[in-house]
This record gives sequence, structure tokens and C-alpha cells, in this order.
Amino acid sequence: MKKFLALVLSCFAIVASNAQPTSEEEALQMMITRMFEAMNKSEGHILERCFSEDAILETLYTKDGEKKIHRTSAKDFIEQVSLPRKEDWKEQINGWTIHIDGDLASIWTPYTFYLDGEISHCGINSFQLRNTNKEGWKITYVIDTRRREGCD
Repeated sequence: MKKFLALVLSCFAIVASNAQPTSEEEALQMMITRMFEAMNKSEGHILERCFSEDAILETLYTKDGEKKIHRTSAKDFIEQVSLPRKEDWKEQINGWTIHIDGDLASIWTPYTFYLDGEISHCGINSFQLRNTNKEGWKITYVIDTRRREGCD
């Protein structure tokens, strides 16, 4: 019985230690959070610091039963979301999965997007980031899904 209890307690200790975020994970989460705050507030000068110069963004969606993809550069994305708008945007992140291997990080975030306080759509964001020598972590690639069903 003592061996069984020790085994169970050691398993809980391993799970608990794995659940604790590392400082790198916290830094990545803070950077992505800042990116969304800047996007929601149309703050292009902050968004520019989040992306590598040649970053690509893609969105997967279905229109009229046909699977589609929309591709844009980070520069065009920043210009678009920095324009003045009448609507209130808020992208709510509903969880985080972060994987790091050296200078590569992958972040998976389920989200719900609100337009003027009403749910517009939801999906998953997948970020690929690299750690630069001078500027820290930069987003190099984003792909997300976008749907209107199951967003409650």
C-alpha cells in the first residue's frame, strides 16, 4: 500500500510540475496577449514589434460549401487592422497550448471573436514563432480557422 501511495503521489508531483509555466512560456503568452490587445485597439506600432518582417498569416474557412484559404503578409494585416473603424473588436482567447524547442515555439489558442459585443465567429489560432538574437520572440507564421457554428 505504501508503494502504491508513493507511486500515486509521485505521478501527481510530475503532473503538477509539468503544469507550471516556464518563464519562456509566460513571455510568449504575454507577447501574444499584447498582440491581440494591439489588434483590438488598432495599434499598428505595437503589432509591428510582434511579427517578423516576412511573416505570413492564413485563414481557413468554408464559403458556400467550398473550403477556402485567405493569405496575407504581416505588413498588410497590420495596415488593415490599424485603420480607424466604428466597430468594437475583441478576440477572446479561450486557452493556451505552448510548445518550445530551442528557438522555435508553437502556440495553439482557441478563440471567440466579438464584434460590438456579439459573437461574430470562433476557431483556433496556430502561431509559429522564432527567437531572434536581438528582439526576442517574433511571430513568423499564423494560421487560423474561422467558423460561425459552435461558438457558444
